[in-house]
Amino acid sequence: MNNVKFFTTNRRNRMAKKLYMASSSTDESQIEDSNDHVYSVNKDNKKIYCITRLGHCRSVFLINLLNKIGVLGAFDKILDRISDRNRWCPIDLTSIYVSLLGNCHAVFHRDFALEYIPKLKKAVWENIIMSPDSNIRNFSKEKIEGICNGFDLLLKRVYSIPEKQEMVETFNLEISLMCFETDFLERKLQGLKSLLEIIKQIKYGNAKFLTNAYLVKIDHLLARPLTLNIFIFRTI
Repeated sequence: MNNVKFFTTNRRNRMAKKLYMASSSTDESQIEDSNDHVYSVNKDNKKIYCITRLGHCRSVFLINLLNKIGVLGAFDKILDRISDRNRWCPIDLTSIYVSLLGNCHAVFHRDFALEYIPKLKKAVWENIIMSPDSNIRNFSKEKIEGICNGFDLLLKRVYSIPEKQEMVETFNLEISLMCFETDFLERKLQGLKSLLEIIKQIKYGNAKFLTNAYLVKIDHLLARPLTLNIFIFRTI
């Protein structure tokens, strides 16, 4: 009887721990920016790009500097450089831009974030997914991780947490597929490793959006079957 009671209690503890870990892993804080509309322009009637925010940055000097950079057009020039299809922006440089912007995500004014971040996302997605071979050849896994980490912060200023998770995870999957299908051996191996990592995350429940069913759906919709299909079904 005591053994049965111990087993039941132990099982409940394991289940409780599992539920706690699952709920903790999805607990992401979003920036409280509901009062940003109070500050739309500064005393010189110029657009506000960044504001001080309690718990993130209270340095007036730094915020004034970022606003000055914005007024001079730096944010627009970054967007234009990433969007330039005549002089394709190297993925390494795109990663640096996104990482810098990601570090500033918390102090972006709400109006600026709503206007700028969707445009940045579109430009970066196209810059990488549609990259010419010369661009695909010269980038590292760390640079892609830098882009994903930057957007992990930026996207939640505009979208809900589930929407952000979907965008980042599907973007990572698209990059992995792109690399796997290139003719460059190093990129192909990088894509293979990334796909296996995604499969592992799905298997152990670490992926928030991607599922085995989603991988099969993508495989069908993209009309480009993965040679990993047998491995996927054996692994998950």
